[in-house]
Amino acid sequence: MGLLDLLKSQPKWKHPDAAVRISAVDEIPDADQDVLFAIAREDEDARVRRVASDRLVDPAALAEIARGDRDGEVRDRARDRLIEIARAEQDETSAADVVAAIQTLSDVPLLAPLAKEAPIERIARGAFDRLRDLAADSKVFAGIARQSPHAAIRTDALLLLRDERDVASVALRTEYKDTGLAAIERVADRDQLEAAAARAKNKVVSRRARAVLREQDQRAHQQAKSQAAEADARRQQALGLCRAAETLGNRASSVSESSEWTQLNEELRDLEGDWRALEALPEDEALAGRFQAAADAIRHAMADFERRRALEEQRSAERARALAARQALYERLQALPVPDVPTEADRLRPASASSASADEQGFRLRPEGFGGQGGSQGASADEGAATGEEPNLAAALAALSAAYEALGPARDPEAAAVTERFQAARERWLRELERRRTAQAVRPQLEQILQELDRLAA
Repeated sequence: MGLLDLLKSQPKWKHPDAAVRISAVDEIPDADQDVLFAIAREDEDARVRRVASDRLVDPAALAEIARGDRDGEVRDRARDRLIEIARAEQDETSAADVVAAIQTLSDVPLLAPLAKEAPIERIARGAFDRLRDLAADSKVFAGIARQSPHAAIRTDALLLLRDERDVASVALRTEYKDTGLAAIERVADRDQLEAAAARAKNKVVSRRARAVLREQDQRAHQQAKSQAAEADARRQQALGLCRAAETLGNRASSVSESSEWTQLNEELRDLEGDWRALEALPEDEALAGRFQAAADAIRHAMADFERRRALEEQRSAERARALAARQALYERLQALPVPDVPTEADRLRPASASSASADEQGFRLRPEGFGGQGGSQGASADEGAATGEEPNLAAALAALSAAYEALGPARDPEAAAVTERFQAARERWLRELERRRTAQAVRPQLEQILQELDRLAA
């Protein structure tokens, strides 16, 4: 077979010339979808594939071309053709093939009109579900909620809206009463409601918007009244707390015991807790300042009491230490050694009248006072008392007196009593020292008298 015969035996859509193949595609009957699909999928020239895809009516074939052709324009033409078929489809029996085909698409601008306008609900639902899978923009679903002829799809699209402005746009622009009413119930912004009341396409929606505005006004009025009543109640409660704090402050001025302060402090904490509980207290600086001033006054009084108590405890401790020091000096004064040495006046005192004075009973000569060994020993003892022990005793007495004077004046009854005892004991010691000094002064005269008596006795 020659080349001419071979060419004559092949269909024109296989001709080497692309222009011939394009012309041949136009001549292929619509029923030969398999041939058209083969050309649209396999022809090496994009122009031929594009013309063939325009003749396809099988959604699955168009979906494959739209998904896999190596030329972008061919893919776009196949998608456009698929959407065109889906929008024009009126046969429910073919809807399943269309839905399966559009599930392969990812072009939101092509799917959105299909979801809004497809007359067969199953096809519109398929496009809607595909848009939801693709997480399309909320404005796409707002358009579907406004325009879809299928109530269930409008409802589902409205439920996907989260922005109140998108919901309000549905209420304002939809012609469907059910969707518009459902949308208006979700609008709270007054400006959006007023716009719907004035310009909503559906008059029923417009009336409902006006009713919602009236309901808002009534709720606002009732809320304002309630808030005013609550504010007044809180203000009265705040006034009561202020008065209670001021009464507590008056009590604080007469508190003198720590236990009373403990009770007062607990009551103040309770009042402050009640004040903090007034969470929504109106901005009233006068009330807040009044309560704070009363609370501060109480705390200042408590601080002053604590300072006075600490000072009193310090002074009490100092008085106790001073009293102990005074008592110790008094005891040391009492413990000074007293030498039991008779003086010359004692030797001349009558023996039978040791408890009487010399002026009353006169003198009685004691044997140990006249010469001999006994007289010598007595003289030595007297000399020791006058010359050795007396200066030591005087020095000790002076030192104790100086130490006691250094403690300062007595400022409480106990210290005054110790001071009185100390002074009395010191006076006794001073009189004793004076007596001993006097005896020492008359000693030469007594010795002369004794010598004279010894001479006379001889």
